[in-house]
Amino acid sequence: GLSEPVKESAFQGIDISDDIAATTSELEITSDMLADGSTLKEIGLQSDTLAVMVRRDDRYIVPKGDTRLYMGDVLLLVSNDKCI
Repeated sequence: GLSEPVKESAFQGIDISDDIAATTSELEITSDMLADGSTLKEIGLQSDTLAVMVRRDDRYIVPKGDTRLYMGDVLLLVSNDKCI
């Protein structure tokens, strides 16, 4: 038995070609992440990580640096393989 249920992906069906040296991941926004500001540029992603999409409830948003984030938003991130 697992202690926690496996979370379903917020971005099912989105894949990156194996020919690209990058990987995708998801990051759910927490209140701690919003402590220093609530925009994408203020949450402190690594410099070689790109936020491609935000899922908020049943909507999908293409983010910019000034996109305001809220607790529970899920970011789809693309990073160089070496960062993971």
